[in-house]
Amino acid sequence: MTLAPDEARGGFVTQLKDFAELVSSLSADDLERTTSFHGWSVHALAGHVVGTMSDVLAGRVQALDSFDVAHRQASERSDYTTAKLVEELAEASACLTVMLQAMSVEDWASPAPGDFEGTVTDAISALTFDVVIHASDIRGALSQPPDASSQSLRTAVAHVARELSERRWGPATVVLAGFDPFLIIGESAEHRTVVADALDFVLAAGGLRDEPHLDLVEPVR
Repeated sequence: MTLAPDEARGGFVTQLKDFAELVSSLSADDLERTTSFHGWSVHALAGHVVGTMSDVLAGRVQALDSFDVAHRQASERSDYTTAKLVEELAEASACLTVMLQAMSVEDWASPAPGDFEGTVTDAISALTFDVVIHASDIRGALSQPPDASSQSLRTAVAHVARELSERRWGPATVVLAGFDPFLIIGESAEHRTVVADALDFVLAAGGLRDEPHLDLVEPVR
């Protein structure tokens, strides 16, 4: 599945805006609720997401997907109010948006900084997927249904497609509502066809939803 730079940027920026709105709606009681992410509180998980964006802006991208880094990000913001979390996220989002808008097509196709294996487009897709999943973690803790914009979903789906192809999960044709069918490469003896809702597909890949067609050994996280 091919994702153009403007699609990756649009999905990423939209998801950060949606996440900021989610965090701003949280009450003090909401912040203490337990999420499905390693039993972390809503507050800790929000701090992790906000810290990730600040780290990306500052160029601190080595081992960004490690649990130790996530724990450090959450710990540094353990006493933050929702207003302070939203303020930090807004500042990071605004700066990252300007940076992404200034990038050329060649920049988007260049290797991502740090130890991420992929292009800048791939890295932005991965970040978008991460925020979609963590927003769903938080909504789940609040007994709210998961949600994501069509722009964010397209960017997150691109990340899942890339990850599944790298795992040689296919061959499979994936048919999602609102998307052109796309191919997942792989080495299985049988070519499968997966028909699903796009959000269900992303959540299942992230380990948050049961999807019989996605028999993953471990989630895409």
